[in-house]
Amino acid sequence: MPREAELLNALRPFAIPPGDYFIPRAAGMQEMRSPEFKEKMKQGPVALLTVMPTARFPWADRSRSGSCS
Repeated sequence: MPREAELLNALRPFAIPPGDYFIPRAAGMQEMRSPEFKEKMKQGPVALLTVMPTARFPWADRSRSGSCS
C-alpha cells in the first residue's frame, strides 16, 4: 500500500473494531440510488476493509532475535 505508515497513523485514532467494512456504505437500496451516495462513490476511495484484532504475531519476536526456529 502506498504511504502505508500515513494511512495507519490516520486510521489508528478511530479505534475501528475488528470486522469487515465497505466504504462508502449505504443504509439501503434507496440511499444507494441517491445522488449524494453516487457522488461519494464517484469521489472515492471505495474500499473493502477487514480490520483484525491487534495481536502479537508469534514470528515477530523470532525475527528480531535473528532466529527462525
